[in-house]
Amino acid sequence: MSAATTHRSTPEISAILRDGAIATAAAAVVNVIIWALATGPLGIEVLIPDLADQTQMIPLQAGPVIGASLFGGIAGTVLYAIISRVGRIPAQAFTVIVAVATLLSLGPIIPLELGVAGAFVLAAMHVCVAAAILVTFRRR
Repeated sequence: MSAATTHRSTPEISAILRDGAIATAAAAVVNVIIWALATGPLGIEVLIPDLADQTQMIPLQAGPVIGASLFGGIAGTVLYAIISRVGRIPAQAFTVIVAVATLLSLGPIIPLELGVAGAFVLAAMHVCVAAAILVTFRRR
């Protein structure tokens, strides 16, 4: 058996970074659209804890939406780059880890006093990033 048939191919890091950047940017754009529609025409109040005073809630702005989307997308890209190099079944492992991480990311939303609509908006944005990363890297 030749070396080509005994080892599965691993994607080039440059391709992973390129695809991750595209997925992350797309997720950030979609999340800004979700936020703008929710807080604009739909009139949904989406609040987050104030970093300066965690006892206070402030309206969610575009900056944190973009920042959180970038963080999630970059984390997913780095995770895929690692798993694709060391994992025996990278697609399955990646899917499970992203699903668990997404569920865990929803946990902090629950205790916030947002109301159902505000919580749904935040949850939708978390799921949007996970979906963009999963769709991008599961097709490999």
